[in-house]
Amino acid sequence: MARKVLGPDALLAPEQGVILDTNPETARAAARVVIGHYGRLPNYVNSWLALGFSQEDIDSASNRLVDALFAWGSPAQIAARVQEHLAAGADHVCVQLITGAERPTVSAARPGWRTLAAALL
Repeated sequence: MARKVLGPDALLAPEQGVILDTNPETARAAARVVIGHYGRLPNYVNSWLALGFSQEDIDSASNRLVDALFAWGSPAQIAARVQEHLAAGADHVCVQLITGAERPTVSAARPGWRTLAAALL
């Protein structure tokens, strides 16, 4: 959708939140920490509504919303989601590793970045 709006010559670099966790409950819980923050910002809420999510999806951080916004699972599953962006016309995908921590640190995220780098390169 973004590529169609921007046209073929504009740089398109979407962000993809990713969670290295194959357990649906804990992966979605980590995503909900992030949605809790962004869900208070009107520009994000309005975008999600425009994309077809309901206010209930947003208020409850439904599985439908979480699964659409975040790539979670194995490194291969995450790489596949990143590839979907590229196949749809993205020039670059900004990958944001979500750890589930309220205040993530670089040192805590470093092992996850290394795992993702191997899968994404």
